[in-house]
Amino acid sequence: MPKTAIIYARYSDDKQNEQTIEAQLSACREYADQRGWKVVETFSDYSTTGSYFKRRPGIQGFMVRAKRGGIDYAICTATDRLSRDAEHSHHVYKTLVHAQVELHSSQSGKVSPLEFGIRAAIAEDYLKQTAAKTRDGMKYTVTQGKSAGGLS
Repeated sequence: MPKTAIIYARYSDDKQNEQTIEAQLSACREYADQRGWKVVETFSDYSTTGSYFKRRPGIQGFMVRAKRGGIDYAICTATDRLSRDAEHSHHVYKTLVHAQVELHSSQSGKVSPLEFGIRAAIAEDYLKQTAAKTRDGMKYTVTQGKSAGGLS
C-alpha cells in the first residue's frame, strides 16, 4: 500500500494569483510522485497573509486532516507557506508531529525540527520587516498630502 500525503499551498497578496497556487500544488505533487506517495487531499488559502492563521480555512483543514490519521507525509513548497508567525508555525509543526505526519518541503526535502525552527524565525522576521517598510511608505505618502489607505 502506498504511503499517503496531503499538500498545503498559499499565496499572500493580490500581486500573485491562482497560478501561484497551481504551481505550488504541481511542485508538491511531483515531489510526492517521485517518491511513490499517494496525494489524498490538497488544501489552499488564496490571497491570505501568512499571519492571519485562524482566518485561513485551508491551513485549518490541513491540520484537521493530519489529526484524523492515515496520513504519512505533509508537503508544502516551503515552510513559510504554512505561516510567517513563528508561534503559529510551531503549532502546525507540533500538530503534524503528534499526528505522526512527517513534514516535507518540495524545495528542500524532509524538514528537521532544527530547520523548521530556524525557517519559522526567519519567516517571522521577514513579516516584521515587510510591515515596517509598509508603514514607513504609508507615512511618507501622508507627508506628501496623499491618502495612505487609512493613515491620513
